[in-house]
Amino acid sequence: MPYRVFYSFHDRQQFVSSDKPVSMEVADIRQDLLAALEGDGDFIGLIDEHGTVLQFIYDELGDRFWVEIPHSNERSSHGRWLPYEECAVLLAELPEQFRPESFDGFEHRPWRTGRVPGHR
Repeated sequence: MPYRVFYSFHDRQQFVSSDKPVSMEVADIRQDLLAALEGDGDFIGLIDEHGTVLQFIYDELGDRFWVEIPHSNERSSHGRWLPYEECAVLLAELPEQFRPESFDGFEHRPWRTGRVPGHR
């Protein structure tokens, strides 16, 4: 199933805006985008057919990813930290609709200005 995708790779100066996402299959997202998240704060976002976003944000200090469903209107998100291997599995097993209860361990976190929720 294809998803609408946006991303930002700061060091490479490669960006696709969430306003103009591109269509990609999960296998391509995993191979071409997830594996390319290397710089601190690099991210990819997938949009399901209901308009809900699932984001993967790289944290180079912990060599891990903050995976979240952001709730902009509430200035919060549901998410959790995952290593690369678990992100790849999560992508392979995506639910049809992105809901917090569809992902093991997702917790509600308010946003702190300029920081990824849960980030040090």
